[in-house]
Amino acid sequence: MNADSRPAVFVSSPNTLAQKLLSALEQHGFHGLHYPAFEIEWLAASTPPTTPSLIIVTSPNAVAGAKQASLSLPPSAQFIATGKGTAKSLETLGISSATYPDQAGSEGLLKLPELQQYQGQPTWLLTGEGGRGLLEVELPKLGIHFDRIATYARRANNNTQLLRNCIQTTPPAISLATSVEALDNLARISDAATSTRLGNSHWIVSSNRIAQRLQQHWSKAQFTQSKGPDGDALLAACIAWKEEQ
Repeated sequence: MNADSRPAVFVSSPNTLAQKLLSALEQHGFHGLHYPAFEIEWLAASTPPTTPSLIIVTSPNAVAGAKQASLSLPPSAQFIATGKGTAKSLETLGISSATYPDQAGSEGLLKLPELQQYQGQPTWLLTGEGGRGLLEVELPKLGIHFDRIATYARRANNNTQLLRNCIQTTPPAISLATSVEALDNLARISDAATSTRLGNSHWIVSSNRIAQRLQQHWSKAQFTQSKGPDGDALLAACIAWKEEQ
């Protein structure tokens, strides 16, 4: 089967995160199109002076950044991750006890009943520069006040020509979105033809918040929600879409 006869899937994740997913898509009969909407820059983060009872971790990038910065994460703390992929990343630091919600993402994490026992307890939020807006707003409402540790930053890729070339010959049947920042940047740098191709594709989004932002940029775009932002969940959603065609 040649590339032109396979459904094209547009992936906008950074290079470091996209390669495994692109390979899996190819193995399952898709043609991957890749434009990194942003790249990751590791930050020289430092740990707060408090000893945490709870550490909330928002992404595999946050974990990788902690490793890059040689942060000391107290193993005595309870770790709560936003999803399975983040919990698996913590295992590379020797932390195997992290819990995570069935519904991956900030929305799911905020529904975890075990958060209630950490009201008023010292808490760290391990995340990226710019943060997870929903957590930063909602955690204090639950009585959880935290020290924020940013271990990485997203740097926008503004190469309009590269984006245009990526989907000009083969418009994507499916586009994947796992961050608001990626959607914002794609919408900002797309010319009219590129924006039309993206808007006409079927989007797979990893959270309600991302779905809302998608509709702000492409109001008529059709979408489904995956079970999470990790590669396995995105691949499963692509396969399910193809089986329905």
